[in-house]
Amino acid sequence: MFDKIGIRTLVIETDPFGNFLTQGYDLMSARDWARLGNLYLQDGVWNGQRILPEGFVKFVSKVAPAWEADKRTHLRRLLLDKRGRHGS
Repeated sequence: MFDKIGIRTLVIETDPFGNFLTQGYDLMSARDWARLGNLYLQDGVWNGQRILPEGFVKFVSKVAPAWEADKRTHLRRLLLDKRGRHGS
């Protein structure tokens, strides 16, 4: 996926056992973060080609049901501000 949208600087850190840590240990240039954001804004489509499964962006843009019950504001992979809007 990253290669298809032109991301070249991504580094995903691992723990001592070699497991990828994707909870904030993913590093890349601002330009590559913008590419990823643009992919989300285009509902997972890049240059007319579907990169992410249909419905994926909507899925990760909603609070997980267990977290919603606890009134947490984290999305499945994105964050919301205190008013329930996506961060800017």
